[in-house]
Amino acid sequence: MDPIFEEEAEDVGSDVEAYCPKCKGDTPHTVISKYEDEVRRVQCNPCGDVHAFRRARGESEEDVPEPIAAKRRAALKKPTWQEAREKASTKAIERARPYSIRDYYREGDWVSHPKFTFGIVTEISENKVEITFEDETRMLVHNRPDLAAQMPTISQIPEPREQRNRKKGVRGASVAGKGSAPAATGHGLAAKGFPTGNLGKLGKAEAVKAAADKAAAMKAATLKAAADKTAGKAAEAKTALLKAALVKAVAAKAATDKALKATAAKAEKVAKAAAAKAEKVAKAAAAKAEKAAQAAAAKAEKAAQAAAAKAEKATKAAAVKAAITAKADAAKTKAAKAKADAAKAKAVQAAKADVAKAKALKAKAVKAAKAAKADAAKAKAAKAKAAKAAKVNAAKAKADAAKAKAVKALRARASVKTVKKNGAKSAKSAKSAKSAKS
Repeated sequence: MDPIFEEEAEDVGSDVEAYCPKCKGDTPHTVISKYEDEVRRVQCNPCGDVHAFRRARGESEEDVPEPIAAKRRAALKKPTWQEAREKASTKAIERARPYSIRDYYREGDWVSHPKFTFGIVTEISENKVEITFEDETRMLVHNRPDLAAQMPTISQIPEPREQRNRKKGVRGASVAGKGSAPAATGHGLAAKGFPTGNLGKLGKAEAVKAAADKAAAMKAATLKAAADKTAGKAAEAKTALLKAALVKAVAAKAATDKALKATAAKAEKVAKAAAAKAEKVAKAAAAKAEKAAQAAAAKAEKAAQAAAAKAEKATKAAAVKAAITAKADAAKTKAAKAKADAAKAKAVQAAKADVAKAKALKAKAVKAAKAAKADAAKAKAAKAKAAKAAKVNAAKAKADAAKAKAVKALRARASVKTVKKNGAKSAKSAKSAKSAKS
């Protein structure tokens, strides 16, 4: 760790001027961790680098502290587990944060580990934390939620520090009332205030269980992927058909809307032209009537009445004509819309028929696969039966050959015996003949 100089009492989260090795200059920093009254680690506000606290180099010589004495250097050394335990209170141990690779620790935090029990944080970096346990000091990972899937047994979501601070009073009262080990950390306190038992074995068992669960999940995912792949083609075909039908329906609706807008604009234009024409005729009639009135009042009045009647009739006729035209256009638009709706319904029906056809083809394919599987089983059984029959025939042929060989041997023996008997008989006859002759 870099040299640490004496600093005034600054709260964690407050601003302090310090030297940044990344910015190569004095910049505003935020205090991240302290040990007792000493600022240990800070974060540069401009670049965000986290490093050990270094006094700003722009300070005057009068502000530079004297060399640290031997006692002071001894006080800045990392505390041993026993020293930290003697200084810590029982409540501080009870509030120890469960170890998780998701959590971000600070120097001086007490941590409860499922395998190494309790320890105190003595040094931190961005992704590593040094924790001193009773048996030895270990460098562990922290502030790494991206590794949660690889190490699920030590990746539980940590409780925010604000909520933990608000619950300290309630948790302490609960422990004092029960007079037993703290339930928040999941460990009991022995004579030294720490847990004993089979925590290491439990951690290994949890790791083994997590590995088995992971393997089972991978196997299930593989099976699911195979099943999804089997039904993928039918789903893609269905999606394509539905998309095509939707595109056709949207195009038909756009054409209908366009026709409606064109018809409305045309009707409005016709109405405006008729009104303008009627207004023009009325103005001409009024001017003519005024001119005729100057010449002859009676004649002008009569002419004005006739012109007014004529203009009213023309206006009514134009209005009736415009209404008839608008009604015809509306009927055409309605027919076009009905045609579009019929086309949409036909497209939807065709899509449904295609989907049903795809389902039927899929069912037929499944049935064919089952039939092929049954034929393969039958062929396998026939093959086994043929092999067994061939084996029986071979054994029978072998037995027949052995029997023929035995019969042949018996016949040979009988022939030899007959020859011997005939020889003996001939010898006896000769002997008898010789006796008779003598």
